[in-house]
Amino acid sequence: MIETKDVLQDESLTVNTPVLIRKVEMYQWKRLRNRSNSRSGRNKFTKIWSDKELDPNSLGHYNPPMTIKDAEFRATNVTIEDFILDKSIINKLKPSSRVYKLPPRDGYQIVDNYYFSGKDFKNPKVGDYRISYKYLPVNTEISVIAAQYNNLLYEFKNNNYSIILVSNGRISTYEMLKNFKDNAALLAIFIRILCFIFLASGLYLIKEKLSNILSCLPMFDNLQIINIPVFFILLLTLAISMLITAVTSATVRPISALFTLLGAVLVIFIVLKLLQRQQTKYNLKSNLNA
Repeated sequence: MIETKDVLQDESLTVNTPVLIRKVEMYQWKRLRNRSNSRSGRNKFTKIWSDKELDPNSLGHYNPPMTIKDAEFRATNVTIEDFILDKSIINKLKPSSRVYKLPPRDGYQIVDNYYFSGKDFKNPKVGDYRISYKYLPVNTEISVIAAQYNNLLYEFKNNNYSIILVSNGRISTYEMLKNFKDNAALLAIFIRILCFIFLASGLYLIKEKLSNILSCLPMFDNLQIINIPVFFILLLTLAISMLITAVTSATVRPISALFTLLGAVLVIFIVLKLLQRQQTKYNLKSNLNA
């Protein structure tokens, strides 16, 4: 059970909680972007609630600047049972409940648990604000995996990585670690895909220089740009990606790295053979034309 005696305050609102989140939305113009608009050369606009400043970039559709923004308020003295939470853990706490009983606030009316700055909540005008709050009630169960020194819980760090896991509710150690590993694996896959796209784009942009480099090999003679299709660029990107993965994981997973390295060598061999065949066809065609 999480506990704190700190009281967090924003304007006229005060809450005894370890974390209070203010969400601010302004009613704004938004330009609709779709193919039909780009073909016709006409822009269509709509009005929406948004927590970010939107720039419709069109005369007659002007959004005033947002003078009120989202904010986070966090307590400094927070405990769970006999343990004191370090600031690194407090910053990981997430609100679980919405503030439903809002006190009066100058310049705003309270509608559907929002502070509303306009006159008609169902028909807002551009520039109107609506503000809501979320918080983490005291005596809420949370689960924490962190380092411990006496009665202090803090973020574990070493030269390679840092670990601090915080979740609302009673969650088993196995489930928390499994979620952590799954999220890390998804992040790794996303980064690899992104790097693959960047690498392939870079190789495609320098394919003329790549042709010159490959022309230095005995099996190629004046390799032409047209002889390096996108398919070969993708295969070469795959091979380079596999080489990088093999090198970076050699100390952690040596057996897997070895198989990845062999796979990269095989892909490179296939690329060279396909390019050699493509070059042979090109030379034959050139001789026939001559």
